[in-house]
Amino acid sequence: MMIGYVSADCPFVSRDEQKRILEETGCNVIFYGTFSKDGTFFLQFVARQKPGIRIAVVQMDCIVSSWRHLRDIILQVEGSKNSLVLGLSL
Repeated sequence: MMIGYVSADCPFVSRDEQKRILEETGCNVIFYGTFSKDGTFFLQFVARQKPGIRIAVVQMDCIVSSWRHLRDIILQVEGSKNSLVLGLSL
């Protein structure tokens, strides 16, 4: 199963456009979150997912503000036995 994560605060891509892209990619469920500099909200979202889930994000720079935080998220996703699909095409 693949679930999508929409950043409600993204200045680059509207919520509706992110949702459309995620639906076209095959996301069965779509969650809406907010931006936090260190990706805390997204990390909490990842922690609540069951193993085997694929998580899709359209615009990753609307979720975190640095490569370090992105690395931390990737490590947490790997540790949860889920996979992360980043930067889906617009």
